[in-house]
Amino acid sequence: MGVDRTVVKWLRDHPAIHQWGLSLLGLAVYALVYDGLSLSARTLAAMLLIIPVMFSVWLLGRHAWVIFALGVSLQTLISLRQGFSLAVIAFERGGVYIGLVILLVMLILILVRGRTRRLTRQTEDQQNLLGRLHEQTAFLSLLGDILAASLEANDTTSILQILVNRTGELFVAHDCYITYWDETTRQTIPQ
Repeated sequence: MGVDRTVVKWLRDHPAIHQWGLSLLGLAVYALVYDGLSLSARTLAAMLLIIPVMFSVWLLGRHAWVIFALGVSLQTLISLRQGFSLAVIAFERGGVYIGLVILLVMLILILVRGRTRRLTRQTEDQQNLLGRLHEQTAFLSLLGDILAASLEANDTTSILQILVNRTGELFVAHDCYITYWDETTRQTIPQ
C-alpha cells in the first residue's frame, strides 16, 4: 500500500483528528495572514475569521465555537502585541461587532448544517425504504404471475412444471424441484 493510501486510510479511520486538525490548520493560516497584514488592513481582515469558522462549522458542527474562541483570542493577542489596549481592540477597531457578526453567522451555519445532515439521513432512509418496496413489489408481481400461470394450466404436471420454473426465479435460486412425500415408505418421490 502506498503512502498516500496509508494516509487516506488513517484519516478515514480517525475522523476527529482529521476534522480538528484541518480546522486548527485553517485557523493557523488565518492567524499568520492576520499577523502579517498592516495595521490599517487588520480591521477588515478581522472579518476574515469567518472563513476558518465556517470551515470548522462544516467539519465540527456545534464544536466550532472552540475555533471561534481561539480565533478571537489570537486576534486579541496579536493586537495586544502591537500595543493596542483591550478597549481600543473591542470598540474602536470593531472587535465586538465583528465578533457578534461572526458568531451570528456561525450559529446560522450550525443550524443549516444540522438541517442538511438531517435531510441527508432522511433521504438515505427513504431511498432504502424505496429499494425494499421495489423488491417487495417485484416479489409480489412474480408471485402473481406464478399464480396466474398455474391457474391457466390444465393438469397437475403442468402446474408443477410452472411452479418449479417460476419459484426458482421468485427466490433467486439456481435450481428448484418439487418432490412428493410417500408416508408409507417415508421417502421423497421426485416429480
